[in-house]
Amino acid sequence: MYLFVFIFAILSVLGLYTELFSLRMANLAAQQKVAAETMMFWHGGVYTFAREYKASLTTVPATGCTITLGVSVCGLPLFAKGDISGKTFLPSDYNPTGDVELMFRSRLYQANNDYYVLTYLNPGEVKLGYTVDQFYRQMKNANLPPVSYGRVMTGTCLGGGVGHWLATQSYVGGLQICYTVPVPLTISDGAVGIITNLGS
Repeated sequence: MYLFVFIFAILSVLGLYTELFSLRMANLAAQQKVAAETMMFWHGGVYTFAREYKASLTTVPATGCTITLGVSVCGLPLFAKGDISGKTFLPSDYNPTGDVELMFRSRLYQANNDYYVLTYLNPGEVKLGYTVDQFYRQMKNANLPPVSYGRVMTGTCLGGGVGHWLATQSYVGGLQICYTVPVPLTISDGAVGIITNLGS
């Protein structure tokens, strides 16, 4: 009888410990931000590069220009690690060759007479071990400006019109801030991304 009570007490303590450990791990997972910060680092390099060489842009097609390492698009010079004409946009030790997870999909496109750089993940995509929804949660945790990230959607932007947008969590005067994402870019609804306006 005492052995039964002792075993029951031990199992109860182990069960409680397991539950507390699971709750703690879930809490830690909910507070992570490293994947979103990695995406922002890549986006920052691409955006700064595109801004620096914006004057050399030629016609940007309706499908936009995919900016990635080792490629020259839309009149921009070759995007590379390390020094590009005396400036560094990605450090030379940034190693996407050894880990392609460090490279993100970035598009330069034109809408409403402005140029935009959008770095995004499509729905269902897993990057650095995280799903699109987890990336989105991490963007909030990383305290990215609410006007700089969002989800791609087709529909009505709150307080605005119908279209294909990157809808942010930010509002100005009751209107949701949404950036046009032209349909020819073929970026699916549900994608999450970080966007920056390069101006006209």
